[in-house]
Amino acid sequence: MKTWRENGYRDSDGKRVVNATLFRYFDVLCDARISAGQDIVVQDTSQLETSQGHDSAKKLSGLGTKLPDLLDRDWEALIQYCLNARPIMADTSNPAVAGSVGRILIER
Repeated sequence: MKTWRENGYRDSDGKRVVNATLFRYFDVLCDARISAGQDIVVQDTSQLETSQGHDSAKKLSGLGTKLPDLLDRDWEALIQYCLNARPIMADTSNPAVAGSVGRILIER
């Protein structure tokens, strides 16, 4: 994500990343959580043969293929909404938030 952001959501060949606005929206949401003092864990489970997260994701994606098609959301409008929203301050009295350094952890 960091590299995509730095490259204007373009891949190493200079092509626009597929679903770039969706990833930008995710990035904005992550920034909001980090600003609120929360850690974010993004875990890639695709290489694991078995894990609860991978098995659940696989099951959900299978169920999703059976749903009717929906119109895509206006990700750009959602990005602008989030960027203009009032920042959420961290509740440092909450033990779950106190001491958090606000970072994205990527586990592989």
